[in-house]
Amino acid sequence: MIANKKELRFYIMADRMMNRGYFKLPLSKRLLRMLYPDHVMNYLEHMRKFSYYENHRSGIVGKWRYFWHKSRYYQLGLKCGFSIGKDCFGYGLTLLHYGSIVVGQRNRIGNYAIVFPASCIVDDGSVIGDGLFMATGAVISKQLVLGDAVNVAANSVLAQSCPDGYVTFAGAPAKQVKENPQPWYSGIWGSDTRWLDRVSRVEDLRQQLLG
Repeated sequence: MIANKKELRFYIMADRMMNRGYFKLPLSKRLLRMLYPDHVMNYLEHMRKFSYYENHRSGIVGKWRYFWHKSRYYQLGLKCGFSIGKDCFGYGLTLLHYGSIVVGQRNRIGNYAIVFPASCIVDDGSVIGDGLFMATGAVISKQLVLGDAVNVAANSVLAQSCPDGYVTFAGAPAKQVKENPQPWYSGIWGSDTRWLDRVSRVEDLRQQLLG
């Protein structure tokens, strides 16, 4: 649940940084977005605002904003193939592509999750830590408790809890195949350090805005 407008602003900026590499949309990109909308980022922004205004809809304006963001959230979800509970993820959620992603509303997942298309977390109330990595076709098929930095490999079906985290699961049914000393954004793609840089910038922003 997003508690106030300052936190709402932070969540939107964190999502934007992780997905696009900037906090504020440059003027040139704003003009381009008028012709070529960024549906993924628009979906995430309306999802965050829907979450906030559901509990802050006093007065006519508040109610109008609530219904507007709710409507756009569902419309863009249909366009992109996303069915993601509005309160499921912490800040810095990364969605790299359009495609079917299903995450039930009752799940609670930490910050800096990355979720690829054709993945699913069933609506059973799983509790998952920071740095979740859901590869293409990955499925969490029942209520689980997972710690930080859990990777679920492509086309795997995970049905066992791992409260300590820092592991990679693979297979159907999925089994632990290795330990992860660090979360996915710390270098899972070799020399690509952009994700760790983005996380660092988000955490700096969090200190500035939220203390």
